[in-house]
Parts: sequence; structure tokens; C-alpha cells
Amino acid sequence: MARYIFVVHSDPREGQEDKFKEWYEQHLVNVTSKLGPFPRARLYRALDKPTPLREELRYLTIYEIETDDIEGIPQVFMSGKADGLIHRDEAFNEETDTWAFFEQISEAVAPE
Repeated sequence: MARYIFVVHSDPREGQEDKFKEWYEQHLVNVTSKLGPFPRARLYRALDKPTPLREELRYLTIYEIETDDIEGIPQVFMSGKADGLIHRDEAFNEETDTWAFFEQISEAVAPE
């Protein structure tokens, strides 16, 4: 079975960071437990250190995907939305939402 990651950059609306994080916690549970080929998902927040991407990238979600049908993954999300499992809270700022799929091309490397 092929492995991929789905990477989403998103941000909360101004003043709604706590609600955004609360919504995301439930969202990740729904995706990993109810939608299918998502064994793990994590939300990350950029550190408050000046870096080239810091101003553009505040929150990053990484969904791990195991499937032989990556082309069908957008439909999995759409079905989850239609079934009420996936929704966007008002705290989610859709204007900053960007995403991409990446194919795994190597195994994890760790010291012996």
C-alpha cells in the first residue's frame, strides 16, 4: 500500500485561536477514526522565532495516508463533509488555507 501525507496550512481568525485549536482536536479525531485511510494526523504550531516562513505559516496539519487510490482522497473528505463528520468552524480562516499531497519516496531513517 502506498503512503502519502496531506499537508494543510491554516490559521485561526483573529481572536479565535483557542476555539480553532479545540475544533481541530475534534476534527483530527473524526478524520482518523471515521474517514478511512488516515492512520495518524497531527496539528503543529510555528514557534515564535523569526524565520523566513514564520509570518506566512502559523499552523500546519499533517495527515498520514495509506491507500492505493490517492486520487480518491478528495472524495473521502467530501463524503465526510456530506455525512456531517467534516466541517469548518467559524474560527477557521479559509483565506489562509493552503494544502498539498506528498508521496512517500523513502523509508524513515534513524540511527542504528
